[in-house]
Amino acid sequence: MSSNTEYIAKLSKAPLQEVILEANWELDVHEGTNDLFDPGFELAQGLFAEAVRSDFPLHKRVIPPVVPLQIFAQKPVHQFWKGERQWPVLQLGPGILTVNDTEKNYIWESTFRPMAEKALDAVSQSYRGTLRFNKVNLRYIDAVSFSAGPRTELFHFIRENLQVRVENEFEIGGSLSNLNVSETYTLDEGSQLTLVIATGTRNKVPAVVWQTAISKEGIQKTEEIKQWLVYSHSTISNLFKRMLRKEY
Repeated sequence: MSSNTEYIAKLSKAPLQEVILEANWELDVHEGTNDLFDPGFELAQGLFAEAVRSDFPLHKRVIPPVVPLQIFAQKPVHQFWKGERQWPVLQLGPGILTVNDTEKNYIWESTFRPMAEKALDAVSQSYRGTLRFNKVNLRYIDAVSFSAGPRTELFHFIRENLQVRVENEFEIGGSLSNLNVSETYTLDEGSQLTLVIATGTRNKVPAVVWQTAISKEGIQKTEEIKQWLVYSHSTISNLFKRMLRKEY
C-alpha cells in the first residue's frame, strides 16, 4: 500500500457510498411532559426552505402533518432535493440539520464543503436568536464488493485491503453470517473518531462496508463548525489514504 497522503479530489475507483454532515442544536424541555421540543422550528423551516430553494427546489415532508413534532426531536422531518431522487439532499428537523451526498456528485472543495457551509448559514439565519449547536458529526460510508466465502477469506480480504487484522484464536462452530468491528479514538483536538468495519452490500452484492466518522460535542458557533469541518475532513481523508489499498 502506498503511504502517499497527497490531496486527491476524486478517486478513480471511489468506494464512497455516502457522506453525511449532521449538526444538532439544543432543544427546550416541555415543563408538563419533559418532551424535547424546538420552539422556533415551525417558522424556521419555512424560512430555510426559501433560503435553499434555488439549489434545492423539491421539498418533501417525510412525516404526516398530523404527527406531533415532539416525537421527532433530533430527527429529520423535511427533505430538500435537487430534483426527484436527485442527490444531494438536505434534511431538517427539530434540532437537526443533515447534508447528504453520494460519490456521483462528491468533491470536497467544489461541492460538499460550500454546500454544507451554505446550509449551516441558512439554518442559523432561519431562527430568531442564536442557535446553540451542541453536536456535529461528519461521516463517510465506503464499501468494496466482496464475494462471500469462509470466515478466513473475509478476514484476509479485510487485512489485505484495509490493513486491519481481525482474528479469532479459537474455533467457533458454524459459518460467519455478520461482522461488525468498531473502534473509537479521542483525538488531540478533542473530537471523537469512530471506525466501523462490517459486512453489508454494495449495489445489491456482498461487500465490506466501513464507516469513518468524527464527532464533537459542546456549544459551537456556525463559524467554529465550518473550521471544524475542514479539520475533520483532512483527518478522515488522510486516514483513508493510509488505510486503503492503493488500487482504489
